[in-house]
Amino acid sequence: MWKIGKKVIGVDGSRIAMLLLVTNRCQNEYIIRCFTNGLEQIFSVIAFYFYIDQNRSFSVNTVVLTALISLAFMMRNTSPIGWIPLLAYKVLFSGSLIPFILSGIFVALPILALCTYVDTVYYGGNEWVFTGINFLKVNVVHGLSKYFGEDPWYWYLAAFAPLIYTAIYPIVLYANTLGHMEIQSKKGQPAYLTYYVCFYVFFFSVIPHKEARFLLPLIPFTLLTTG
Repeated sequence: MWKIGKKVIGVDGSRIAMLLLVTNRCQNEYIIRCFTNGLEQIFSVIAFYFYIDQNRSFSVNTVVLTALISLAFMMRNTSPIGWIPLLAYKVLFSGSLIPFILSGIFVALPILALCTYVDTVYYGGNEWVFTGINFLKVNVVHGLSKYFGEDPWYWYLAAFAPLIYTAIYPIVLYANTLGHMEIQSKKGQPAYLTYYVCFYVFFFSVIPHKEARFLLPLIPFTLLTTG
C-alpha cells in the first residue's frame, strides 16, 4: 500500500493513508476475523502494485497480477469484480491484450486447475468441485443468499460505509468520486483507484445480500485517495 501510494498520490498523502488504515477499527476487526476477506484485501493491494506498470509486454507484472487475481477468485468468486474496468483499460489503452491472453493460458488456467483439484480432494468425494459454478448455482440461479438477509441497493453507501469510515466519510465519498479523478486528470494520469472502487460498489450494491466485510478489499484504496 505504501509503494502504491508513493507512485499514485505522493509521500505525504501516503503517510495520511497509512495512519488512517492502522487506526481504522473496522479494518483491524475484519482483517483478523474474516480470513478469506483479509486475503482478498492483501491480494488486491499487491496485485494493484504490479498492475500499475503493466503495459504491452508479458512480464513479471503480468504473471503476479494474474496469479493473485486467480487465487482470489478461487477463494471468493466475486473478488475480480473491481478488476474488470482496470483490465479493460489496460487492454484498450496500454496494448495489454496479448500479455493478458498469454497469462490467462500459462498462469491462470494452471492455478484454477490446481485449486479445483485441491477443492475436489477435500470436498468433492466422487464429483469434481468447480467453485465458480457452485457459486452461480447457489447464489444466482437459486438465490439462496437471500436466506442470509437482504438489504436495499444503497445499503453500502448509507449504512456500512459510514460504519467503517465514521467522521471522515464525507471526505472519503468525495475523494473516491470527483476528488481523485480531478487530481489525476491534472497530472494526465488515469484514476485507477476511482474506477476500481466505484465499479466494485456498484456491482455489490446490485446483489441483495450485503455485509460490511465485503467492503474490506476497498478500504486501502479508499484511504489512499482520501490521503
